Amino acid sequence: MDRLRQQAGGDDLAPAGRFLYGTLISILASRYRSDDPEKDVIPHLCHRLDRETSGVVVCSKNDDIRHKMGKQFEGREVNKTYLAIVEGEMESDDGAIDFSIGRDTSTPVQVKMGVARHGGQHALTRWSVRERAEGFTLVECKPLTGRQHQIRVHLAAIGHPIVGDKLYGPDERCFTDFIDGQLSADAKKALRMDRHALHAHAIEFEHPVKRRG
Repeated sequence: MDRLRQQAGGDDLAPAGRFLYGTLISILASRYRSDDPEKDVIPHLCHRLDRETSGVVVCSKNDDIRHKMGKQFEGREVNKTYLAIVEGEMESDDGAIDFSIGRDTSTPVQVKMGVARHGGQHALTRWSVRERAEGFTLVECKPLTGRQHQIRVHLAAIGHPIVGDKLYGPDERCFTDFIDGQLSADAKKALRMDRHALHAHAIEFEHPVKRRG
């Protein structure tokens, strides 16, 4: 488990909600912003990661590049690969999860998504096993669509939630208690990790200037 945790780990520097400091943008701003107008660079995020998800994030130094990258993301021309540690040992070596995703209407937690039996947005995730350990599996996931919480929802839907996932793991009350700063010792034990074990491992796109992948 420790070795699997290291492989799917990383520093979570993506901006999240009301946090103003210690985010990726604040770090980039401290490096690139300048009082000299000729040297001043305003960094922008080209996409985002879920709170607690670590890994690769694409940023731009100007609006033109951000616009070009936005077109690639909107056109699904960007290939993303994630690593996740999930609960349980997956029997198959690979597969695809093709469940539509929509707002979970069974819960008051507004940010929670779920598999939509009627309606929802089409969502497709391909996965393959990287490694198995007793009670856990390291999985490589490639989301072919970009729905909110897609990988987390899909893996939970097939009975293998991501380790440490407060919203789609053992009990959604872990999420609400965490937000309220009241996560109990029992909940922390059930989650196994301080954050969910999902890592943006790689991203492929056409260079917006050189026009090469």
